[in-house]
Amino acid sequence: MAQDDWDGVLLPHFEVRPTRRFSTIEAAPGQHDKAGAQPRGIYVDLNCEYTSSIVVAAIQRRPWCRLDAELDITSKSVPPVIQLADFENIEWEYVISGRHGAASYLIRKGLSRKAQLSLQIRRFLSKRPDSILAQAVPFTVILETWGAFEDVRMDFGAGTIASFALTCPTPLRQRLEWCLEDGRQEVTSEQRADWLWILKPSVINKGVDISVVRDWDGVLDCLEATPDIREWVCQRYIPNPLLLAGHKFHLRVYVLCVGALTVHVFDRILVLLAARGYDANDLDDIYRHLTNTARAAETDGFDEERFVKMLEDLPSFVHGASTGTVRHIKEQVHLITRDLFRAFENEYTVFAPMPQCFELYGLDFLVDDEFRVSLLEANPGPDFKQTGTRLRRVIVELWEQTCSIVLDGPHPRCPDFTTVYDCEWSSSRIQGGMRFS
Repeated sequence: MAQDDWDGVLLPHFEVRPTRRFSTIEAAPGQHDKAGAQPRGIYVDLNCEYTSSIVVAAIQRRPWCRLDAELDITSKSVPPVIQLADFENIEWEYVISGRHGAASYLIRKGLSRKAQLSLQIRRFLSKRPDSILAQAVPFTVILETWGAFEDVRMDFGAGTIASFALTCPTPLRQRLEWCLEDGRQEVTSEQRADWLWILKPSVINKGVDISVVRDWDGVLDCLEATPDIREWVCQRYIPNPLLLAGHKFHLRVYVLCVGALTVHVFDRILVLLAARGYDANDLDDIYRHLTNTARAAETDGFDEERFVKMLEDLPSFVHGASTGTVRHIKEQVHLITRDLFRAFENEYTVFAPMPQCFELYGLDFLVDDEFRVSLLEANPGPDFKQTGTRLRRVIVELWEQTCSIVLDGPHPRCPDFTTVYDCEWSSSRIQGGMRFS
């Protein structure tokens, strides 16, 4: 039996011991009874059937966990439970009071909003310019277009600011120019004249309304076409992406945050390919540039086996890549993730981990042709269904080991997780209620 074929659903009870020619399966010491595990009540309310079935199965394999799918958690007579639910389905009143735990944090807009993420990293780097984030995050300009749809404000200098309502039908493009003057100067500066840019809405996922543009006129074209979106990031397009079989790709890395705060990186990393072959000169075909499988699946001929792979597959498809390359990429991912969460220390207004909660994030990274890794964005509530059916076992193992960490008590079995950050935040000492050990 190959190590890669090991089914993570057996992890609470057995372990694999490789030998020179094959592997053996043995009962894991102390795992069969879990005497140290505390009884847990679990309430599951996940909208995605793909994810829900995996989570429910992981809980049902734990006799010390009681699955209460039909429980009325708003009742005062209900004992404390862990609400394993989508963010919008969580009864936050009971979590904030410390009575219930949850599979999400209430405040994490610093990660979920692309503009806020960029702003927070910029602040961190002003104090820690030696951080790996200085080289691992593409240059980003935040564009807010609210001013193009409100009263016009003009600064006449000497502290004199006038505000007046538009009385004539000024074209939207002109209003955008007025309110984005600072952004225009950053994008059009002489040292960035030959850059490509990728324009993304700050709070929309799954690759919606993303464009690749060459210049400021291209930026305005996109903003003018989507006036209902008011917050954007304009990010430098990494010009030399590593290609796999002629396609651009990104890494989807699952990161588990527990309590306040320990951060674990799941080392079974997915490789998600663009639906069409890469061509830097063809900016009209967005499917050559976007590596989001939710968008790729919209195209004809999408083949899950071709477009969803594992990082360990890289040496088989990329000239010059080896197992050492894979290890080097993972090391960079670990360091970048560590400093990402260091950047939010004491920034409770935008990211406030809670001791009775945990959350899984999907971090997206790009690898260039020199095997350097860059952080693109962070996704709370990631869409696990994008992994598909062929590699469904990866999500099974992710949730199995997540449950081991947050439900199984001391000495969890989580061979695919690497702890990259472990620091007690001050919020962990002032909130009462249930906690993850």
